[in-house]
Amino acid sequence: MHHGEAGRSREEEVRTFLSAHLPSALGVKEGFVIDSNGGISQQSELLIIDEVWNKPIGNRPNPFWLRESVYASIEIKTTLERRDINDAIEKCQSFKSLQANWTNCGKVPANKDVLFGIWAFESPIVQTSIDNMADCLQGVPTFLQPDFLIVPGKFFAYMGPLQIMLHAGGNVYIQKRDESSNSEQVNLPGQPKVLAFAGGDHAIAALLFFVTSWISGAGPRSANIMSYMTGVEFGPVIFSSLMHPASSEPPPEKRDSGISLR
Repeated sequence: MHHGEAGRSREEEVRTFLSAHLPSALGVKEGFVIDSNGGISQQSELLIIDEVWNKPIGNRPNPFWLRESVYASIEIKTTLERRDINDAIEKCQSFKSLQANWTNCGKVPANKDVLFGIWAFESPIVQTSIDNMADCLQGVPTFLQPDFLIVPGKFFAYMGPLQIMLHAGGNVYIQKRDESSNSEQVNLPGQPKVLAFAGGDHAIAALLFFVTSWISGAGPRSANIMSYMTGVEFGPVIFSSLMHPASSEPPPEKRDSGISLR
């Protein structure tokens, strides 16, 4: 199978799995996330959105989702080398830099944040993976850091804003399992907080528990569509109006972008 086809197959595998195991009110989609200030994220391979109260903008393979409708973005990686981690962190910063506008929304959610996670199919040993993640997070503001990392069959880890919200302890550790199934805590002082356990097949259960619990606490979400009605630009995408056709042509530098929601 071609590398690109293999990647798309794995993305679809993750979307299918999460769609089957997350509450039915949650949509598992892909596309771009935009805010009412004209910000646009890099393309997200997997978005968890409130599907009860929201629809995407644009009838296209990779639609645009309003920031206020989104709970989480998950970056899917085949491997978890340092280059993969750094690429995911860059996408996380693009995603988390978007601003939500809850003005006049039907109900302002209790938790206004978004989650960003990394799902990798292969990785080095747990200790090396956590060390690499901790190193790559050096200098990244906490609020722009990923929230969780999962390698099914190996481990689940959480960090950044999610760890703060969960009131994790001050020590960073990995909970290892030896052949007798006894666990021990290994302190890793001096690193950013990355909390992980080598849970094997239980890593998936941990992911579902943390994500579902967090979204349940966040409550329903709906976007203030009126914030997006007044000529907002999203990179090459121009919203003159979501209700009426544009009255003029886009500037020359925008005309050939191939992306339009008019």
